[in-house]
Amino acid sequence: NARGLIAEAEMMALIAQGLGVPLGRIVVENGSVDTEENARDAAMLARARGFRSGILVAQSDHIERATNLFRQAEAFAVLHSVVGLRLAPDFPPAARVSSDVPEGKFDAVVVHGVSPGYDFGRDPLSVDPRLAALLAAASGLYRQYQVPLVLWHPICPRGHISRTEVMAILLAAMGVPEGSMVLGSARRYEAPGLDIGKLCGTVGARRVLALLPPDELFASVLSEGRFKQRDLGGPASAREAEEMYRKAGIEAVPVFVEQE
Repeated sequence: NARGLIAEAEMMALIAQGLGVPLGRIVVENGSVDTEENARDAAMLARARGFRSGILVAQSDHIERATNLFRQAEAFAVLHSVVGLRLAPDFPPAARVSSDVPEGKFDAVVVHGVSPGYDFGRDPLSVDPRLAALLAAASGLYRQYQVPLVLWHPICPRGHISRTEVMAILLAAMGVPEGSMVLGSARRYEAPGLDIGKLCGTVGARRVLALLPPDELFASVLSEGRFKQRDLGGPASAREAEEMYRKAGIEAVPVFVEQE
């Protein structure tokens, strides 16, 4: 369980998607409050889906107890257990950026999140692969420059957490410290957190790297979902993003993520 707005299992599902696991291959058990209940509820989910074998992943100091509880719950006819290891400090490999990052000092990296708008047929906690690539690039830039990441996303959520909070969860899994992230969150019917000047001002940033998706990705996202980027004042192209910075009096050097 978790103390926040979403369960730890939902956070794990977001991270798994960010690392390349398709949403359709993830089953979330988000109702338990301890390992015993987790084993019981997981057993019900496994039986309902016809799963007969499984691999239990847990921390070294928890693996024995968890394995015993899952076996008692008869979650799987065949159960294997493995100990989860910490990810390497340079994982995931940073996505490529299509322009050379210039030399010089930057006060922050602003990550322009982009993903489809409202679509009431989608899981609100799903992660678009294009956003995951953007965040992989952001984690690489953080490791390179060691400056704050300002997370900016103009589309409001329909779930419990904002799109920038989703971005922060994935970046934390990629090794970016929580204290190194500033979130600009769009909320339903209002966008008080989207003033790029104020956001950059919270970390004293006057010269920033603006990590942007390519214009063709802006265009494809604008055609998806029921709402568009510009509905909450967001840029619809790299040129509009540069104009937004100019009006805020911030020197922004744009870099673009290469999409596979």
